[in-house]
Amino acid sequence: MNRNLAFIYSLTLILMMVLGTFTVERFFRKKKTSHYSLEFKDKNNILPVAIIGSGPAGLSSALYVARGKVFTTVFQGPKPGGQLTGTSYVENWPGIKKMMGAEIIQMLKEQTQSFGAKFSQDIVESVDFSQWPYKLTTDSGKEIYALSVIISTGASPKKLNIEGEQEYWGKGVTTCAICDAPYHKDGYVVVIGGGDSAAEEALQLALYAKKVMLLVRGSAMRASASMQEKLKEYPNIEIKYNLSVTKILGDGLAVNGVETINNKTKETGKLNVGGVFLAIGHDPNTVPFKDFLKLDSAGYIIVKHPTQETSYHGIYAAGDVVDNRYRQAGVAAGDGIKAALDSLEFLRMIGFSEKESERLESKFFNPEEGLTVTEVKEITSDNEYKKEVLESKIPVIMDFYAPYCPSCMQMLPVVSDVASKFVDKVKFLKVNTDNAPELAKKLNVLKVPYILVIKDGKIVYRYADVMTKRQLTDFVNEQLKNS
Repeated sequence: MNRNLAFIYSLTLILMMVLGTFTVERFFRKKKTSHYSLEFKDKNNILPVAIIGSGPAGLSSALYVARGKVFTTVFQGPKPGGQLTGTSYVENWPGIKKMMGAEIIQMLKEQTQSFGAKFSQDIVESVDFSQWPYKLTTDSGKEIYALSVIISTGASPKKLNIEGEQEYWGKGVTTCAICDAPYHKDGYVVVIGGGDSAAEEALQLALYAKKVMLLVRGSAMRASASMQEKLKEYPNIEIKYNLSVTKILGDGLAVNGVETINNKTKETGKLNVGGVFLAIGHDPNTVPFKDFLKLDSAGYIIVKHPTQETSYHGIYAAGDVVDNRYRQAGVAAGDGIKAALDSLEFLRMIGFSEKESERLESKFFNPEEGLTVTEVKEITSDNEYKKEVLESKIPVIMDFYAPYCPSCMQMLPVVSDVASKFVDKVKFLKVNTDNAPELAKKLNVLKVPYILVIKDGKIVYRYADVMTKRQLTDFVNEQLKNS
């Protein structure tokens, strides 16, 4: 009899727990989904999932979202592919023995596109997460309404903030060896930093420069043992410990040296170099989100582990924008997969289904809508320069690029689109520095991407960085105003 009572009691408990769980879960879902209406009478440019950033995290997210048969667009950002495109060979990507970082990114991109993911050249400049669908505003002024957002904007290299750094930015000071190493062939350069990134920069430069000096501010490197072993294979790489750069020197046109201090002995010195490559760490790219999302003291987005959910439902973050510890491409890809699965679950929770997707398809954001293309002429020789530039009756804007530079390839369609708005007012030309190294050298172009403005045969402005569509348009208008 006692055993029967115990059985009935246990069964009753189990039923209460099940019913209780069901009731709590139903209440939880009702409370969460009550304000997520899928009726968008007054809105267009809708995206079920908007992915901001195109590094390993963003592309892995896109792969899983697109494979889940949900429409998604990746906003590639000013530096498509993220930091992995700035490395040479990658030997620790799972399943691949050895491959260039840019090739891994291209492989990932093609895989996501095979499942229907779209890519946009527009750059998300601002967000409004106080309303739902969440509003994203791009550099071209487009307003996009996202049901869910995955932020994978990564991190940007830190600067030293010392005298001469800004003055000689793009004139020998840079953060990308894979982009700019060819401009220092047979030269002397310094790499500042002691981690894996610094070692990677030095290895890339060693293929071109006569001498690479790796300046480490402490008494030991933070780079992995395998990276440090690789450095020993190159006789033209010299590691200098306890050394910091205090000032960057130049002749007004280009870098010609750095001033240093020994952090141990306090002895000062000078190194005669033509290039300074910074690899001293990164800051997360979170400025557009800081007014809405919870960030830690270093500016990284805080997520609710073990998920990738931020402080807003339906908004997720992945990769280096949340990770100040591991900073590995494989970890970023894993974060991206988690974010995608979280996003898909959120869409299911609010009632977004395949049927709803078909109903809203006509309102979806089309990244190719409104794009205009003007063929920008390429010049490769001094004779062409004299004819097309020096003899031009209107201002000339020259875009210097290299095919191995992801930021350059991002700029090309931007330049083409902006050029279509200034026909007969400004002449746009492009120069592939691989095909015209002498022309680049003559015009003192030491990095890519690089913009030159020439009026009446004279160089009047130099710009050594990426420009968004809006920035380039404003820049051209400013140059015309000053003509």
